[in-house]
Amino acid sequence: MVQVEEIIAKFQDREGNYKSIAEKLYPIYDWRRVLTEGIEAILNPVLSSLFNSKVLLDNSAFSATERNNVILLEGILQDLIDLDYKTKAGKTIEARTEYQKKELKKLIVN
Repeated sequence: MVQVEEIIAKFQDREGNYKSIAEKLYPIYDWRRVLTEGIEAILNPVLSSLFNSKVLLDNSAFSATERNNVILLEGILQDLIDLDYKTKAGKTIEARTEYQKKELKKLIVN
């Protein structure tokens, strides 16, 4: 991607029609940065909610989302918090009793 950025920089340095070409080429290499920022804007509040044990999805990234979907996500996060996801994340859990199996199924379903 560095080559594309260098080419666009050369176009921007020139006068006339080249600047408009450079502006049209900008999205070719900028989409990765924009996509990464968008994903982080959504995942950071989700991870923060899980690890702080408090659901906080008042981020502007969720403003374009249907409210019902945000409410659904909040419910799922609250269920994971209630199931103590923070202490279980990344660990192998073995369910031996029926109660443990039911609790494990709750984690899997959500």
